[in-house]
Amino acid sequence: MKTIKLAAGELLSVNQLNRKGVLPENIVASAKEIVARVRAEGDAAVRDYCSRFDGVDLESFRLPQERIDAALEGLDPTFVAALEKAATQIREFHEHEVEQSWFTTRADGTMLGVKVTPLAAAGIYVPGGRAQYPSTVLMNAIPAKVVGVKRVVMVTPPQKDGLISPYTLAAAKLGGVDEIYMVGGAQAVAALAYGTETIPKVDKITGPGNAFVAAAKQIVSGDIGIDMIAGPSEVCVLADASANPMVVAADLMAQAEHDPLAACYLVTCDADFAAQVERGIEVLVAQSPRAEITRASLDNEGTIVVAADMAGGGGGGRCRYGGGGRGRQHRGAGALGASLQRRHGAAGRHSQRGRHLCGRLEF
Repeated sequence: MKTIKLAAGELLSVNQLNRKGVLPENIVASAKEIVARVRAEGDAAVRDYCSRFDGVDLESFRLPQERIDAALEGLDPTFVAALEKAATQIREFHEHEVEQSWFTTRADGTMLGVKVTPLAAAGIYVPGGRAQYPSTVLMNAIPAKVVGVKRVVMVTPPQKDGLISPYTLAAAKLGGVDEIYMVGGAQAVAALAYGTETIPKVDKITGPGNAFVAAAKQIVSGDIGIDMIAGPSEVCVLADASANPMVVAADLMAQAEHDPLAACYLVTCDADFAAQVERGIEVLVAQSPRAEITRASLDNEGTIVVAADMAGGGGGGRCRYGGGGRGRQHRGAGALGASLQRRHGAAGRHSQRGRHLCGRLEF
């Protein structure tokens, strides 16, 4: 990780962080080409991209219904129980959010009101190239089903063996997914947006993905509804020397392992503590099955800011230490620490990770 040392009275500027734009021009250009080709050529283009990018040649993109029906068979009962509990809690939460139609009539006979109609079909993108995210399935599929979307379609990259992760499949079963297509990347977004010979189009696309997926969602957003443009995520940990360096190291690493472009920041006033965190990161990365991705993120996008005081490291924001539950704010980082008001002991954490999970989804 790069280290920036601030002298007394020196303020951290955003320019020192070398933060990149959410969607680099070369990625947007590639996504445009993929979307245009899928729109023009349909299944043939999707099949070609699956072969080129995923190394898989599929006869059919759609997963057979019997595979979905049998999704829970042979899985660890503890894992299934955890998924079932999560699904129940997500469903109960979103049931309180459902908007109802209403109508009223004025004395002069004028009728006013709002008619709330669920979308006919929603597509959910579930990453699967570098890791598996069953929670993404639940948190995108269940809200759609709660409000009455009749057809929930999931797309996810095929594994190297041409199959789907059993954990992702189990979540799809519990989340009420109706159709699953083993297609990923920008080509999956294009297929959902415009339809192909075997993948019918949907009305809205939700869910996270890599930069190519984000770019594709941006491109098709004029023709179809999307939830948001979710770029590579970032986390900022604000800590003093009383924090546990291994816990801070784990928090940074948990973000870095998501994507080589994920950005991790540590702000502290103690150089020795920063060094302890770096040593802790080395220990954890050496044990990680995702060491290559984590290392790329930390080496290229990681920054440690050692400030003389928190007025400098926090960009002028007040940093409070003490008790309180751990919180997460879903805003841009701005000048690091400027809005870090959440806290967990002596370490505050600000993250954009999981914005699609906590935000409101409208179908």
